[in-house]
Amino acid sequence: LTKSGPDIKLERLSIANLGGAAVIANGAIGNESTSLSVRLDASRLQELSELLKRIAPGRLSEALASRAIALSPARVDLKFDAQGGPLGLARISQLTLDASARGTSLKGNTKPDPVNPQSFISTLNIDAADTPMLLRQLGLETLPLSNMGRGRIAVSLAGGFESGMKTQIDAQLAGS
Repeated sequence: LTKSGPDIKLERLSIANLGGAAVIANGAIGNESTSLSVRLDASRLQELSELLKRIAPGRLSEALASRAIALSPARVDLKFDAQGGPLGLARISQLTLDASARGTSLKGNTKPDPVNPQSFISTLNIDAADTPMLLRQLGLETLPLSNMGRGRIAVSLAGGFESGMKTQIDAQLAGS
């Protein structure tokens, strides 16, 4: 971690074996921009989810704990970029997610709407080779069926927090 004038730079933060997971992060905060890149690589999520339940109890940590086996192994790459000043004053210019959880691929992106900079456009695409596993990852109970085919979910959002969001969800479950 270095500080030069108003700029702060995190060269590399690496945490090994955090409840069975490795976390690597780097980023910078300055007058003109902010960036953060985080990678989580976990062969198993059970211990990490139990740790999160103790540190930050709530519905999200409970949901992760109840799905830990269905989500393991997991890899998450999250990148955040903002322009126009320190974190509290900056506007998001890009937020990307590239992740996998037990064979399910998640790819997401959020960026300002080019027509209306006060609004955002977000997409999330989920693709799984095994529909019953995808449903378990979402927290739904399934019968122990196999060879049900791929599962895909595409979510798109457009709008702002004050103006509301136009939402579209397309799903194909047990398809080819």
